[in-house]
Amino acid sequence: MQQVDEKVLKQIYDRHIGQPGFVINTWAEYKDLVTKAYPVLVDAAKRGRLITYGEVGGKIGLYTGSEYFQLKIGYVVGACSDYENIKGRPLLSAIVVNETTRYPGQGFWGLSRIPTSIRLNIQYSDIESGYVMTNEMLDFWSAEVKRVFDWWQKHDC
Repeated sequence: MQQVDEKVLKQIYDRHIGQPGFVINTWAEYKDLVTKAYPVLVDAAKRGRLITYGEVGGKIGLYTGSEYFQLKIGYVVGACSDYENIKGRPLLSAIVVNETTRYPGQGFWGLSRIPTSIRLNIQYSDIESGYVMTNEMLDFWSAEVKRVFDWWQKHDC
């Protein structure tokens, strides 16, 4: 089973505290959710498949009808990508998609490794508004999904 370096995860958590829309109440809850989600995403990556936010949520105890689901799941899968970025690996949350659109949620486009030309500055109040996927975004996302699949199918760390 894939383990997360708790010290690195705590650094990511400390950066998120106090941000508008950060609704994960405690370090313990954050650590629990991310450490449950990480192996779920790695497993999907190793299998070469996309996974929905709802599927991830169901496997870690967050359900789509629960309060603040979108915000919590966004921070959880985003933390997995932040973690991978720190480790020099592809953005793992690229494989997590909206069930309807089959594209990543808007929060993906705010991650630090997203090229500036396609990065979105998503605010808490924008979470329901959606976005338009440009060709440049589609190209970046498709390449990142391929990088995630390729990396995890070759490595077991």
